[in-house]
Amino acid sequence: MNQHPIQLRDITIKTLNLTVNDPNVARDYQGELVLRIEVGSTELSAEDPLISVGLRVQTEPKEAATTEFAANGNPSFSVEVELVGHFVVDYAHFKFEHLTEWSQVNAPYLLLPYVREQVYGLAIRAGIRGLFFPLFVQPRLIPKSATNAVKLN
Repeated sequence: MNQHPIQLRDITIKTLNLTVNDPNVARDYQGELVLRIEVGSTELSAEDPLISVGLRVQTEPKEAATTEFAANGNPSFSVEVELVGHFVVDYAHFKFEHLTEWSQVNAPYLLLPYVREQVYGLAIRAGIRGLFFPLFVQPRLIPKSATNAVKLN
């Protein structure tokens, strides 16, 4: 099996934070989540094969202001995970000009399972059952330079 020219070499966990304001709601919460995702990366250089891509995910329940805590502007619980994936690029098989797009689109999708693992483990240890992130559809990218490429839906 051929390996991709960009390989994940390490993951650093920068932040793991869970706050429970209302354990009664948090324990059995099964509603929707408000999800905020931020992506960042190190400065890219064609001379440096190492790239780090960071992903910060914050979530809380999407709940009506019917609980005492929600009415005061505090969610019944909130979770924040920030991690950094460290990748090595084989420039002999991957064009540097595509690296910015890769780091903004592909890398976050590669890192999301690691974020899910951290969120789920943290939530279970805090007594919050059923805290699952939705699955996302990764967009298909077509190289801009491909003249005979077929557009994919």
